[in-house]
Amino acid sequence: MNKQRNMLLEMTVFAAFIFCLCYLLWNVNFYSPKKTGKATAPDYASTLKDENLEKGRLLFRSYCNSCHYPDANGLGPPLAGSRQRWENAGSFKGKTGDQWLKAWIRNWKDVVAAGYPYGVMMARSRENEMNYFINLTDQQIDLILNYVDSAPKATSENSRRSR
Repeated sequence: MNKQRNMLLEMTVFAAFIFCLCYLLWNVNFYSPKKTGKATAPDYASTLKDENLEKGRLLFRSYCNSCHYPDANGLGPPLAGSRQRWENAGSFKGKTGDQWLKAWIRNWKDVVAAGYPYGVMMARSRENEMNYFINLTDQQIDLILNYVDSAPKATSENSRRSR
């Protein structure tokens, strides 16, 4: 009888220990920066930038990664610097290069049909046709482009492994 009571007491203490440990771990925030007083604007801005880059990474992996790499050729061209290339191509019919790029991403055939010279050249540069992404918003496209422009440089072999 005494042996059973001791065993029950040991199990109770162990269960209480596990409960306390779980409670403490549940309430500890491991992912936030150390609190050193008031949060400053740069801390908020860098956190927001990191969150936006992560959103861009996830969108890139969902929509683009099957054909593109940020800095290497795949089925499609590398996407890093694409915004700048389209901007450098210039305006056409009242739209900026950035607006044409977003139209290209949604439906490249519309850009070619409109006769935008850089879009026509891009359409002729690859055998493979780009998919349509009519559901992507301007904000989502900006997140993707910001991500690929800030993605670490890697060889195409490393890019393929990370997929």
